Amino acid sequence: MISKHKANIITQGHCPAKFSARAMAFLIDTFLLLGLGAGFAFFTAILLFLFCLDHPELIILLPFFLLIALISLPALMAMYFITLHAFGGQTVGKIIMGLRVVNGKGKPITLGESFLRLSGYLISLLPLAAGFLWAAIDRNKNAWHDSLSGTRVIQYN
Repeated sequence: MISKHKANIITQGHCPAKFSARAMAFLIDTFLLLGLGAGFAFFTAILLFLFCLDHPELIILLPFFLLIALISLPALMAMYFITLHAFGGQTVGKIIMGLRVVNGKGKPITLGESFLRLSGYLISLLPLAAGFLWAAIDRNKNAWHDSLSGTRVIQYN
């Protein structure tokens, strides 16, 4: 006998994403964002260094500019996840792994749901990433941030 949940997924033609696929997609996204962030920080540091060669009195502002560069990485990550999930349901990692984020009805998620999902990342991360790991044992393969935002991650190919 097929459970009601299983029947709903089968009729929609989508299966919950496996934990391993979700983890790999998240790693791909993380390395992509860290690479972009490191490149931005390096480029900013070089520009500041060259600028300070001509204006040594401004070297005192260097820590301030480096702080801005460090703050910009979490902002970049937030924009990346919120925007790509809300306008397509996929990040680069999810595209590569054949995954998509949908709402409980299997429809694309809204900007608000995407923001709530990202906010849930913090809740999932805080207790030693237990909320992310929860997707490995949850019957529906949902992490805590999925449950919080009413979303789910599906395998579409």
